Amino acid sequence: MRIDRLRDGNRWVAAGLRSLAGLILLTGAVAASRQQPASPSPQVPAPGPAGSRSAMIDVIVLDSSNRPLTKLGPEDLRVTLDGEPRAVVGIQYVVKGRGAVAAARSLSADSRVAVTAEASRLVVLAIDEESIHHGSEKQVSEAVGRVVDNLAGADQLLLVPLPLVPPKLAASADRDTLRDGLTRLVGRAVPEAAMGQPGAILPLDPTTPPDDDEINRDRSNLEARAQQQLRDQRRDPADLAAAGMQTGASSPTSLARLLENMRKLPGPKTVIVFSGGEHGTAAAGPSADMGPGPQFVAAADSAAAARAVVHAVHLPRAGSRQRDRDLERLATTSGGRSVTLSGGARDLDPIDSAMAGSYLLQVERRPDDDRRLRGLRVTTTRRGATVVAPARWALRDDPLPPPLLAEAVSAPGASAVPAPGPVAASPTTPARRRPRPAPRHDPELDAVLARVSDYLAGYIREFSNVVAEEVYRQHVNMDRPNQKAEVRRLRSDLLIIQLEGGYGWTPFRDVFEMDGVPVRDREERLQKLFLSGTRDAFQQATRISDESARLNLGPIHRTVNIPTLALEYLLPRAIDRSNWVRRGEENVQGVRAWRIDFEEWGTPTVIRTRLSEDFPAGGSIWVEPVTGRILKTKVRVDNGLLSMESTVLFARNDAIGIWTPVEMKEVYEQRNGTIGGDAKYLNFRRFQVTTEEAIKIPK
Repeated sequence: MRIDRLRDGNRWVAAGLRSLAGLILLTGAVAASRQQPASPSPQVPAPGPAGSRSAMIDVIVLDSSNRPLTKLGPEDLRVTLDGEPRAVVGIQYVVKGRGAVAAARSLSADSRVAVTAEASRLVVLAIDEESIHHGSEKQVSEAVGRVVDNLAGADQLLLVPLPLVPPKLAASADRDTLRDGLTRLVGRAVPEAAMGQPGAILPLDPTTPPDDDEINRDRSNLEARAQQQLRDQRRDPADLAAAGMQTGASSPTSLARLLENMRKLPGPKTVIVFSGGEHGTAAAGPSADMGPGPQFVAAADSAAAARAVVHAVHLPRAGSRQRDRDLERLATTSGGRSVTLSGGARDLDPIDSAMAGSYLLQVERRPDDDRRLRGLRVTTTRRGATVVAPARWALRDDPLPPPLLAEAVSAPGASAVPAPGPVAASPTTPARRRPRPAPRHDPELDAVLARVSDYLAGYIREFSNVVAEEVYRQHVNMDRPNQKAEVRRLRSDLLIIQLEGGYGWTPFRDVFEMDGVPVRDREERLQKLFLSGTRDAFQQATRISDESARLNLGPIHRTVNIPTLALEYLLPRAIDRSNWVRRGEENVQGVRAWRIDFEEWGTPTVIRTRLSEDFPAGGSIWVEPVTGRILKTKVRVDNGLLSMESTVLFARNDAIGIWTPVEMKEVYEQRNGTIGGDAKYLNFRRFQVTTEEAIKIPK
C-alpha cells in the first residue's frame, strides 16, 4: 500500500522570505493603529466614550495556575487611589498577542464584559550592557530570542542598548532587523576575580583569586576590546555625544529617560529589561541594599506617566548572581513581572501570562486627578485570583479602544467545508467518511486555536528554507515463517521549503547513508538544487525524495513519515475540515499544555492513498494556551487494513532561533506485521533560495 500527503493545489516559491513590515520611527505616530476598529457589541456593557468623567487603569488578573482570568465583572474588582475608594464605572477585557482579534471575537461570544483586541503591541527590549559580562553576548541574544518566541508576529519590537542609547530609534516587526541588532550588543562589564573588592562583580564560579597585576591587566584588555567593538559597530561614544547623548549616564538613568520619552506615545507600552544583575558596588552583597535609589524613583514615575509596564529578565549566566533589586522594584511598581532565566521550560511563564491580556478599568474621575501621580491599589473578591497592577498611576488622555463585534462566524473545526482548491476532488471511500460534527460552543478553545493559528502563520515564515540532518532508525517485525526482525539506520538531509502564499511546507528527504555505508557522496545536492535556480528544481527534488522513500523498510511505500505532518491539519486550507475538542492539560517537557484532539471529516483529506482515495486522520496537539506554541503532535490513521501513528516532539533550537522538531516516533501496523521508526533531528541550518521564479507543484 502507498500513502502520501496531499500536494494538489499548492505552489512553491523559490524567492525566499521577504519582509513586508516597514520601520516605524519612535515618535508619536507609533502604534497609532494598534487597536482594531470595530463596533460595540449590544450583548455586553461597553465603557463610556473617551473624554467622559472617567479615568483608565490597566489591570492583570491571573488564576491559581497563573493563567489570565477573562470573565470578571466590575463588581469583582476594588480600586483605591491614594487610599480613597473609586467606583468602577466601566470595564473591558483586552486580548493581546498572537491571534488577538480572532481570540477576542471568540471570547466576546460568552463574556460578561466588552472584549477588544490589541493585535500589535509596542515592545521595547532594553539590554543593560553595563551588567553583562564581556563575552556573554551570545547568552543574552539567546535569552532575547526566547522572549521574542512568545510575541506576536505583528508586534513592533524596539531593541535598545543601555546606557549608550542610539540617538535614533525605530520599531519594526521584522525579526531579521532584530537579529541584526543583537549582533551589535556589547557586554560592558569586566568580570572581577577578586571577591569583596570595591566595584567587583561576583563571579559565577569563584576560584582562587589571581594577583592584582593580573586583575588589572585583564581589566585593561577587556575594556580596550569593548571600546574597539563599539567603534567597529559605529557606536563610538564620541559620536553619541555629538548627537546630544550623555555617555556618562548609567543604565538606570538611561532607562528613566527612555520611559520619560515614551510619555508622548499613545496607548499602553511594554518594556522588557534584560539584566546580568547588580553591578558596581551594589553587587557586593546584601549589605549594599540601601533601598531604592533616585534613578529607580525617576524610572517608576516615568513608567506611570507613560502607561508603560516594565518586566525584568535576570540572566545569571551572563553577569552577576545577585539580582538587580532596583530593577525588580521597578517591575513590581509598574505592574510587571520579574523572572530569572535558569534554563527551565517555565521561566518566562509569568511574563507570558501578563502579556496575554488585561482589563481596562474606568473609574470615576476627580478634578485634581491631573495634578500629580497617585498611589494605586487594586484587589479582587474572586477567591484564588492574583491581581497584577501598577503601584503608581497618572491620568492620561488615551482614547478608549472600541470593543469588537461578536461576529456570527463558525469557529475553526466547526465551519462548513471550504470549496476545494483548483484540483478536482478525488474519489472517496464512503465507508470511511466521517459525519459532519455538530457546531461546538467552547469560546476558550476557539481563542486558543486562534493563537495557535497565528503562531503557525509566523512559524511558516520562520521554519522555511531550512535543512537538517535526520538520523532515522526503522525496524520491521513481520508475521511470516522464518523471517527475522529487520533493522535499518538511515542518515539523510531533510530540506524544508516554504510554499507560495504561506500554505505550509514541502519537505524533501535525501538519504546519504544506510547502515553506516554511504549511498552517495554527501554533497547536499537538494540544497544546491534549489540554490541553482533551476526551473525544474521541484521535479528533480521530488524524484530524489521518492528515491529515498524506496529505502524505507517494509512493504508500505510512504511519504508521510515527516515531522511537520500534523501541522498541516492546522493550516487555513485544512483546519475547518477537522473537529477540535479540548481534552484537559498534560505536562510536556516541563510545560503545562492543553491537549486538543482532532478528527478529520471533510474532503479532500491531508493523507491520500495510492489511488487518490481519502484517508481521514485523527490525532492530538499539545499547545501552550497563553502563547499558542506547539509542543507535541500526534497523528493517527486507520482504515481497517492499515493503521499509522506518528508522534513528534518540538524544542527550541538556538542555532536558527525557533522551535523545531527534535524527535519523531511512528508505528505502522498491518495484519501481517509491524513497522516502527524513531528519528532524531539535529544540525539545523538555513539557506537562501535565490531564484525569483514561482514554480507550480505538478498536479
